[in-house]
Amino acid sequence: MKKLLAIVATTAALALALAVAEPKFLSAYNLQNLARLIAFLGLIALGQGVVIVAGGIDLSVGAVVGLSALLIALLAGSAPLPPGLEGIVPSQPIAVVWSVGLVVAIMIAVGAIQGRMITKLGLQPFIVTLGGMMALRGVAHVLTRGGTAGLGPGHESFRALASGTVLGVVPVPVIVLAIAAALVHALLHHTVLGQSLYAIGRNEEAARYSGIDVARAKRIAYTLCAALAAAAGVLYAAYLPSVQPAFGTAFELYAIAAAVLGGCSLRGGEGTVAGILAGAVLMRLITNGINLLGISTHWELVVIGVVIVAAAVLDVLVRRRDERG
Repeated sequence: MKKLLAIVATTAALALALAVAEPKFLSAYNLQNLARLIAFLGLIALGQGVVIVAGGIDLSVGAVVGLSALLIALLAGSAPLPPGLEGIVPSQPIAVVWSVGLVVAIMIAVGAIQGRMITKLGLQPFIVTLGGMMALRGVAHVLTRGGTAGLGPGHESFRALASGTVLGVVPVPVIVLAIAAALVHALLHHTVLGQSLYAIGRNEEAARYSGIDVARAKRIAYTLCAALAAAAGVLYAAYLPSVQPAFGTAFELYAIAAAVLGGCSLRGGEGTVAGILAGAVLMRLITNGINLLGISTHWELVVIGVVIVAAAVLDVLVRRRDERG
């Protein structure tokens, strides 16, 4: 609770500072766009948070987001295909709903495969998901031949998923995030599986001896992480005019930073949905402030790096304090 209160206070102070420094911060356009970006990151961070709670890490989420958006654009788009894709991608667009379903199913399978490799073969999550990230990036480049893909004209109903609002105020992605957050909260705090994930993160061996199916719980965590990243990819496909094969690069770092800022311990066994969402809000406030104030966007990566290292240092200090009793 103290961590959550601290991040909420920090977020409020930063928002107030931005409002004073740049009047455009409080404009309706900026606030709605900021809310959308928070929702996109929030979905990715929720999945990453679940994996971190279980003592793991998923470096492939950014590539899952990028490839999901790219595949939807290729399959459902009415824009001309990049050269060389004849025979690889259908020349006639597939209905958006079928494209979305197919792409989400593929990414869920990717998450399940990675989870099985980690649990059945005993491979390190870092290695498996790093390899997954590179493989998915490679597929994206192969499919576009280094070009871009877009939905083209039309698809207003689908685009409303990202650009539409509820009651003219609340962006639709925020509603999607709220639903996802409620479901993840219920999973983590009101199911046996959720309690198992916390137990695994705290002490995997003890969890195994207590009768928890560690392999199954971990597979579900990685599968859920991929599903939420794919959902973010769907929203990005509706939001962006076109998608590049490199889209989603460093999103995994943003997600990790949001999760650890929100109180997820890199050792595992700690973290809440409220904290993860607060971390996502703070991360997007930082990037929004950098853009509004005309600061070089390269500072975003500096901030993310500092956040992750600081969280790791704090994690070690807390562990040492706990060991001293």
